[in-house]
Amino acid sequence: MPRVAQTTDQPCAVPSIIGDGWKTEELSKAGFDATRLCSLIAGVASEDINIHSIIVERHGRLVAEQYWQGKDKSVYSLFAHTTDFGPEVLHDTRSVGKSVVSLLLGIALQEGKSGDITTPAINFYPEYAELATPEIKAITLTHLLTMSSGLEWSESGGLPNDETRLYWKWSPYYYVLSRPIVTLPGSTFNYNSGGTAVLAGILTRLTGIPLKDFARSALFEPLGITDWEWVADLHGRPMAFTGLRMRPRDMAWSAAFGNGSQRIFVVPDLDMTVVITAGAYDNIQVARHVNTLFKEIVSTVQH
Repeated sequence: MPRVAQTTDQPCAVPSIIGDGWKTEELSKAGFDATRLCSLIAGVASEDINIHSIIVERHGRLVAEQYWQGKDKSVYSLFAHTTDFGPEVLHDTRSVGKSVVSLLLGIALQEGKSGDITTPAINFYPEYAELATPEIKAITLTHLLTMSSGLEWSESGGLPNDETRLYWKWSPYYYVLSRPIVTLPGSTFNYNSGGTAVLAGILTRLTGIPLKDFARSALFEPLGITDWEWVADLHGRPMAFTGLRMRPRDMAWSAAFGNGSQRIFVVPDLDMTVVITAGAYDNIQVARHVNTLFKEIVSTVQH
């Protein structure tokens, strides 16, 4: 059964005007083959892939915005619920938050906070002196940013896994940094949400400001983003690696990926960004479909 689009019955995904500072432009004037792009967006409603939104921005203006009703669940939920998505509805960004933490760390270092990306991560946690072996000291901020720390870590298989254990650990930074080293730092990529948690802790120590407050003042407010939230763990700390919730139209500023097919695609050569949100958590087939859909959207640019 075709799903119900949540915008009004205006022609082809016309962006909503809600007074949040975004300017809009017609598809054809923005250089798109409007007929082809409209056909692609219309096709999403007839497919059972649980995409929740598509946002297309070009030259600093929104040119297409479409939302659908769909099944979704929060990071804590075991069961999906139906949500009517729209331009003012927050959406889980999952691992997109990891990219935001990286941006915030870059801002802090650019502002002259002590340290740089070649600094050993353990240096920021002097209370963990017993962990400061030569092997652990070899893990730098660069390795955490590139997920090449060499620490033993697994987010696959059943629950709980190393990522979900971070939800309730009283000392998540200690948990991460106390993991055994299984490969030389910098030699192997291994997806590691714990590294982002450690980076968020370092960011707070560098700035002396809680993560949410620094995100608000250093990144979101300068971008005009006022409606967002960062879901906390069981001890009240923002889950830097998965808990960020935003409006999809506010996600158009940097490239990032998140579980469930949350995507921010940036095409610098075309001065274009495409945001896609969905509820297909742990579904690689939908992720591949979304990647193909993005390429098809790009192909509708005429000039």
